[in-house]
Amino acid sequence: MAQTTQITIDNQTFPSFRSKLNESLSALNTLNSGSSRPSSAVAGTIWLDTTNATNPTLKFFDGSDDISLATIDYSANTVNWLDSSVSLTSPVAVSGNSTAGAEIRLPEDTDNGSNYVGLKASDTIASNITFTLPNADGSNGQSLKTDGSGNLSFGDVVGGTDWQTTPKTANFNASANEGYFVDTSSNVVTVTLPTGVAGESVTIIDYVSNANTNAIIFTPQSGEKIEGGTSGQGVTANRQATTLTYSGATQGWLVSSSGDSTPITTPTITFNTASGSLGTLAGSSQRSDPNANLSAVTGSSTFGTVGYSIQSGSLPAGLTLNSSSGAFVGTATAQASSTTSNFTVRITVTETGTTSDRAFSIIVDPDASFVAGSGGTETTSGDFKIHTFTGPGTFTVSDAGNAGGSNQLEYVVVAGGGGGGNSGCRGGGGGAGGLRFASPSIAPLTYPGKPLAGSTITASATAYPITVGGGGSAGSSGNNSVFSSITSASGGVGGIGTGAGGNGGSGGGGAGPGGGNPVSAGGSGNTPPVSPPQGNNGGNGDPSPPGFGGGGGGAIAGGDIGGSSPRSRGSDGGAGAGFPPTAFGSNGESCGSFRYYSGGAGAGYYGDAVPGGIGGAGGGGNGGGFNGSSGTPGTAGTTNTGGGGGGGSLSNVGASAGGSGIVIIRYKFQ
Repeated sequence: MAQTTQITIDNQTFPSFRSKLNESLSALNTLNSGSSRPSSAVAGTIWLDTTNATNPTLKFFDGSDDISLATIDYSANTVNWLDSSVSLTSPVAVSGNSTAGAEIRLPEDTDNGSNYVGLKASDTIASNITFTLPNADGSNGQSLKTDGSGNLSFGDVVGGTDWQTTPKTANFNASANEGYFVDTSSNVVTVTLPTGVAGESVTIIDYVSNANTNAIIFTPQSGEKIEGGTSGQGVTANRQATTLTYSGATQGWLVSSSGDSTPITTPTITFNTASGSLGTLAGSSQRSDPNANLSAVTGSSTFGTVGYSIQSGSLPAGLTLNSSSGAFVGTATAQASSTTSNFTVRITVTETGTTSDRAFSIIVDPDASFVAGSGGTETTSGDFKIHTFTGPGTFTVSDAGNAGGSNQLEYVVVAGGGGGGNSGCRGGGGGAGGLRFASPSIAPLTYPGKPLAGSTITASATAYPITVGGGGSAGSSGNNSVFSSITSASGGVGGIGTGAGGNGGSGGGGAGPGGGNPVSAGGSGNTPPVSPPQGNNGGNGDPSPPGFGGGGGGAIAGGDIGGSSPRSRGSDGGAGAGFPPTAFGSNGESCGSFRYYSGGAGAGYYGDAVPGGIGGAGGGGNGGGFNGSSGTPGTAGTTNTGGGGGGGSLSNVGASAGGSGIVIIRYKFQ
């Protein structure tokens, strides 16, 4: 390789001339090779830059700058032209070599590297062929095809499925004109279809024959359809092969595979919970644990995964719905009054978007609040507080409670019993004071007073005046007892001489009128009338010799009619009402397993027997007796039972007073 300092040769001796000539010829023979432009270069000089010894660059000097024309690769025996374009006259022939057909290489931007795209002829060609390119670009998704004569054009891909041979075991995005083996042995698999292009298809095959257990679900792109609907659809038949072909925006992807006419289906959603109320939450413990106190909202689908949401309305404040399980989450907010929340739950199949709605409601009641009161003698029995008034007073309610705790007042209100008949030979027994009560908390029990149960009183935060009626003195009626709207009437007085018994809560017994006199009627009970009745009638006096007075009426039974008791004594009083021993404290008259109130008194008797008639259970006094020489006066009704006073036998063996009444109030306090 050589360069020369000048091309023009000066006049000189022959040896010098020969040296310069050889120098010039060597430079021409080696393309002026060198690591820099030859000093003899003029505009138009071509020289070979050998800075890179194995890849020299051929350059052209334009008089001021060098233009790189090509690089020469000594190893590959190739020339790489560097200019952006080369104009060649058709036809252009690129020669192959003895081992391979000719190849044209199109290199990338030299700033990015030295890679290239090559077009190569087959090593063996049967005959000449020329491919003529189309005169315009094709549409998206089209391919280049030949007419068999070398004329190329763009056209749609027709027929043929590019099967992806690795089975799909998880959700995936499908590509147009591809086929997939789908393995649902472990789970449902969702196939997201490509953006629809008319005529393009997607094919799947149930690879492990398990689609009936775990479905294969097709999901369209947003805004596109399957079989005319926007919801996804699934393959649920084992070993099903299904091809969907896009038809356009109106119907979207349609089944184009042969065989089963309905190989895909929309999932069916079933609610397991009936519509309507799911229950009531009352109290902090229930509000904080809604799932233990409400019916659960659950549902299922023939395939796919279901999710839950509130479509309309709202849950009670403080609660949300778990989107996966339908369980309630959180603690419901306390309410001042009973509050109903109405809402609609939507179940959605996650993979297909299929939905179903159902309406429900939940009630949140106020937290439990209990009655609080004061007054009288206070005792407790389990969760109940008892206030006993044996005389006038005030029952004060400071907290009226609510239905979630307690807001009802139970009670026993007993009026004073009537006094016994005070003169004559055979005075009637005094009637018991009226008895009214209500106590549903002891309703499951069986007890004698149960038939008289009335209605409770709803508590108000106020002061309730209490009146406790005194017992009537001999020959007088008792006095009323009052609590709130409940008034129990006084017991009727026993009949005197030939007189009738007095009316009242329970009637007094009629006097024993003796021979030749008309019947002395017993007094009417339940006067004034209430329901259930507060008492019973007194017994009639019997005029048959020697004459018997009637017993006073009691809360449960009327007084005996004169002479109906053993004729050796006066008539007995009617039985009072008995209650369980702890229901209203240690009040009343204990008799057997119960505590009694409002027993009628026995009638007086003049004859051989001492004493007279026996008082009824519940504090009724016994009648007086006299045998002509000695006698026993009637006994008084028991204090705070409302029992009637015993009837007298003679004016000097007198009748007795009725027992005083009582008011007892009972309520749940915790």
